[in-house]
Amino acid sequence: MVLATACLLVGIGIGLLAHHYFFKPQLAVYEGLTQGNTSTINWQFTKTEPTKEMVERIVLYEDGKQEIIDLKSEEGKGIASLLTRKLHELNSQARCVFSEENIRKIKQKDRVAELVFKKPMDITISQWVEPEERYHIPVDEKGYRILENVKNALFILEDNLGGGLEGHILVGHEVEGRIGYSCWAIQQEGGKEIDETWIDGINKFFKPQPTEGKLNVEEEEIVREAVELVWKSGKIPYKCPLKVLESDLVVELGKVKEVHLTLDCGGKTLRAKVDWQDKKVISVENV
Repeated sequence: MVLATACLLVGIGIGLLAHHYFFKPQLAVYEGLTQGNTSTINWQFTKTEPTKEMVERIVLYEDGKQEIIDLKSEEGKGIASLLTRKLHELNSQARCVFSEENIRKIKQKDRVAELVFKKPMDITISQWVEPEERYHIPVDEKGYRILENVKNALFILEDNLGGGLEGHILVGHEVEGRIGYSCWAIQQEGGKEIDETWIDGINKFFKPQPTEGKLNVEEEEIVREAVELVWKSGKIPYKCPLKVLESDLVVELGKVKEVHLTLDCGGKTLRAKVDWQDKKVISVENV
């Protein structure tokens, strides 16, 4: 993918995240990635090195379902190691403005692997910053950029929304309890294209999704029963016909753990979470 298909260019400072990412709920505009005055290094020379032991969870989002990866399995250990390594290799930044709604749609429609750390951490990446730029960009002692307060990262494996994000990594920075995202890629050395080979590396760890047929019918039945649980829960403001706008099945160890629903209730939009194992409604909130 050429860099021109990505996002509107910028540099970020953590101090600006709250303004750019929290209070501008507009769609991202995509024009082009740039490295600016930077160069790449090998990731092992970085100052801060998150390891797979620092990972809280990894989730695969695909076709309206969430699969929680078992971090104790060999596949889980392998994917955790790969994802943390790729964060160190980031070297090209784009500015994309994401609202919470944008991120929700990306998880709902795109194919995404999400890496979540146990606590926010600073990560040194493979982007060298010119000395005159360092007054507003955090760097290590060798001049390589530090991404601060990183809580999670979304690895875009497949872009179904047409936003030009395939092969990009959205890094979530936690500021005052909220997450704002910066947009990154790994640019191939000596070229203008971004490296997407890591997508195949990640795909090797995930089992193929079931084919069309009986399982889809079973999933539809799960959603139907979850909606009925919400309707009978007493948590909706009044008894109204519930129409499913979107649904997510959270799968852990091959079993549906939770059902996440976006519902229309008489013209109002609600979001509901259902504990499928205990068959009870966790929460219902207005959007």
